[in-house]
Amino acid sequence: MGEFILMLCAINKIDLQAAKRLLISKSLMTDHCPQEQYPPLGAAPMEEGVKKFNDIVIKSSPMANGCPTTDEELTELAKRLKEIYPKGKKEGQWYWTEGVALIKRRLQAFFVKYGKFSAEEIIDATERYVQEKQDQPDMRLLKYFIFREHKTDGEANASSDLLTWIENKGEEERSVDWMLNVR
Repeated sequence: MGEFILMLCAINKIDLQAAKRLLISKSLMTDHCPQEQYPPLGAAPMEEGVKKFNDIVIKSSPMANGCPTTDEELTELAKRLKEIYPKGKKEGQWYWTEGVALIKRRLQAFFVKYGKFSAEEIIDATERYVQEKQDQPDMRLLKYFIFREHKTDGEANASSDLLTWIENKGEEERSVDWMLNVR
């Protein structure tokens, strides 16, 4: 990947040092970092820089294969997920759902990270999840159900209960039979 990006820069005659200075001036990168960990520039992306980069990737990614493609379809899916989830706050502190625009944005990022799924698959997985987890303290907020990014040992990792529930549809029924056969 690095070789491809370096070739792309060379072909387009991009001055990497000038680009680095510009990104630092916009507070999208910093050179206050361990230089050896960020070759060849010796500059690390800042949180705002990562957000802007992800926005560009999300907006440029084509949606296909039965996946919601239009702004209206994504808005309708976001509204539907908000309807499925409980209303109000979880244990008095965090709202179960965000605004529709933020849910839509998270769904777009989900499609980029994990691939294309139909609205029906997403709604079905969400309904099954809420039905099973609604009265349990480990039920996630909608935004974290869709996916959650977290850092482990300085590395960014992501997980998605939505993806798990889509891909493992039907497994929850079989798990009881499997347990009976083990005894």
